Amino acid sequence: VSYIQKGRKISIMMDTSYFKEIEKIVEDSDLLISEATYSKELEEKASEYNHMTAEQAATIAKNAKVKRLILTHLSQRYESDDTIIGKEAKKIFKNSEVAQDLMQMKI
Repeated sequence: VSYIQKGRKISIMMDTSYFKEIEKIVEDSDLLISEATYSKELEEKASEYNHMTAEQAATIAKNAKVKRLILTHLSQRYESDDTIIGKEAKKIFKNSEVAQDLMQMKI
């Protein structure tokens, strides 16, 4: 006798530009850890340097039906106020948050 026991799926997206096909790869992840190097105002710069905006990461999370999104790899320009990135992502995907040093979570 055997049975299927569903595991957890954790996906990590780093140092990549936005591309629609990635949604299939991260689909149904319990946790998606993604770079959000720039805010949407710097989308052109993000593309130029092969990075994503918080809005793009949140859009992927929403479309891929992930459960939780943790944003990391922020530009130093947001060091004093990472709420810019967090708020941008939450507008699209409510279960988003910016990673913090020594952050712990249950999956």
